[in-house]
Amino acid sequence: MNNPASRKEKAFTLTELLVVLAAVGILALLPISALALSKSASIRLNCVSNLKQVGLAFRLWADKHSDRYPMRVPASQGGPQMISSSDTFAANPSVGNLAVMYRLFLVMSNELGTPKILYCPAEYEATVVQATLWSGVGGIQYSGNANLSYFVGVDADQFRPRLILSGDHNMGNTGTVATNNTKASTAGWGNGAAGLLAPISGTTTNNPTGAWMDNGHQKQGNIVLSDGSVQQVTISKLRETLHNTGDHQLNRLAFP
Repeated sequence: MNNPASRKEKAFTLTELLVVLAAVGILALLPISALALSKSASIRLNCVSNLKQVGLAFRLWADKHSDRYPMRVPASQGGPQMISSSDTFAANPSVGNLAVMYRLFLVMSNELGTPKILYCPAEYEATVVQATLWSGVGGIQYSGNANLSYFVGVDADQFRPRLILSGDHNMGNTGTVATNNTKASTAGWGNGAAGLLAPISGTTTNNPTGAWMDNGHQKQGNIVLSDGSVQQVTISKLRETLHNTGDHQLNRLAFP
């Protein structure tokens, strides 16, 4: 029989103790990581929901205006007031009209219901503020591009269902990876107008250089197509969508 008095007491070595502590630390962090991922996914799903409502609003409004979206309807026919009453946004997406592009959504106030859905929950710019009412007092009034988180596809209409109608504005134009200082609204893309995206050189869609920025949804984004469908897309999928329009003149995106 073994003599209990002769047995050596066993204890953790320093290495074993460090391994145990590291394992405990990792296990403690797992719920935090899961919570962060869950929050990020929830924010993006809220953005998808916003864009679904935006896409539906465009289609409902078009049903009352000869199947035309607000970009193609002059103010005299119920469209948004651009810098000239005879202007339509699609015909003249100039710097002046880009400054009042928020009116494209304003004319759809009945269809949209609330301006709150025009603000992405992943908004990264402090200058962009969520509006709480279209007009009146008792909240933040929708009154300018600073109440918008989403761009507009200038040439989208119901007869080109695969064109991009709207989407997250965290987009730049730097080749492979967009960065925080290359947002489309601070650089003219292809046609010299600030805030307007056209394919590179304005001549081809074979290699569009649009890219999601680091912030917002972190190199990803959501878009709604002219048929009302919403897609969560990576940079490569974004470029594929631009390319598949088949016509370089139809890739114009206006950013607030």
